Amino acid sequence: MIVRAVVAALLVTGALVPVSAAQGPVPPVPVASLQAPVTSVVDEVRDTVEPLRRGLLDTGALGLSLGPTGDGSLAAVVSGRQRTDLGGIDSAVMVDEDAGFAISSGGYLEYAVDGVWTDAVGDTEVLNLSLRPSLDLVFSDWKPGAAASTLSPEQAARCEVAAREFLACGRPRPSYCEPLNTPRALSAISAFADLRYRNAQTELAGTRGQLKQQMLGAGLEWYLPVSTASVWFQEFPRLSVAYLKPQQTEATTELAASAQALDVAFYSATARLRMNVPLLKRTRITPSGCASIDYPLQLHADVSGSRAEAGELAGWKTAWSVRLVFDAGGALLPVLEHRGGTELGLEHDERWVLGLMWPLGSRPLN
Repeated sequence: MIVRAVVAALLVTGALVPVSAAQGPVPPVPVASLQAPVTSVVDEVRDTVEPLRRGLLDTGALGLSLGPTGDGSLAAVVSGRQRTDLGGIDSAVMVDEDAGFAISSGGYLEYAVDGVWTDAVGDTEVLNLSLRPSLDLVFSDWKPGAAASTLSPEQAARCEVAAREFLACGRPRPSYCEPLNTPRALSAISAFADLRYRNAQTELAGTRGQLKQQMLGAGLEWYLPVSTASVWFQEFPRLSVAYLKPQQTEATTELAASAQALDVAFYSATARLRMNVPLLKRTRITPSGCASIDYPLQLHADVSGSRAEAGELAGWKTAWSVRLVFDAGGALLPVLEHRGGTELGLEHDERWVLGLMWPLGSRPLN
């Protein structure tokens, strides 16, 4: 009885108002009450850009191909690049929300190998090894989202589903789910130190012998802008320039005099392209249930130009390696390659190689 009397008194005085008599509509429930705490814009950019950046920067494992050449001999080619994060260097991010622009950075270590062996007498056989510690700056162009401060329960539920689809399949999330939507394009620039070693059985000035050389240098590499919606590129198309200076040059006695021409500093410029050829198309369902579309026929091209800082090799010379690879999903990939030219003063035999490529480690193409 006492409780009823107190409640009745509060109603009469207006101190307690029934819910049905409340003034105005019920305000929407804040986002924070429907979802986990919202991360910062910087964290959103890092979480979204990192998978895309890794997909375009990662160059896959090494490939070993074996097959006949155009002159009837047998050749083996091993080539490829791979990158790994340098431990202890975290990716930093700067964001301009109004302009929809972000910059992220990170330290990496890239190694590369390129070698050719043949059973033909007198052909040049060479092994090139490269180790590059680098610092990358990745630029991303963003489409600003709605940045709504509240969501309806239906929108909140949709955002939770979209977050899982983004992680599993890379599908973009609705703009109302975050301040920034999926970046429209990425590009990058890398500053690197370059440690190289090459070992060649070659002919210089009409004399055949063995040459070993260690070089040290530095350079810049520009990763050309790529749309995040593009299906044509497997990695960033890239252009690089470098300055390399021999630290040690060794040659067999018969090449000692001729090898002095290679014991000079070199300027080098390189273009690299890995792209899909839109002649064939394949759709597969991944274990996570996502539709994956790829192109089995792929073009790999590396073209370089180099010139000595001084001496008889001061003119620009070019070298190239162009491959058509057919990835049917098996362990061995059919490949047709044409390579040749002069790189850092060393002439390579021009040859066609038709064979099978075996990816060493993880698959290099997807």
